[in-house]
Amino acid sequence: MQFLDREEFRQDVDDMEDDNRREIEFNDAEPDFLKGVSSKSKGHFKPVKTTQDEEGAMMKAAQNQSEFSKQRKDVKEAKQREVLMALPKDFLKIA
Repeated sequence: MQFLDREEFRQDVDDMEDDNRREIEFNDAEPDFLKGVSSKSKGHFKPVKTTQDEEGAMMKAAQNQSEFSKQRKDVKEAKQREVLMALPKDFLKIA
């Protein structure tokens, strides 16, 4: 996707046919709730430093995810076997 700056956009609008012409007004005012927070503000914020916790819960979960998925699969298969074993032996012949 290509983004146009204001001058390119205005040029494109000027190039449009007269019957398709629309007037667009830009509002450059910064809303009150964004004052001091947005990119238009004078103060720039430093990015938040991220760290990796080798012993954290999310790291342990990521390392053990294959084991967890295997356990879930085994439980699901056990439930399916249980249901099949509970069916009468001649049920499959009837159906």
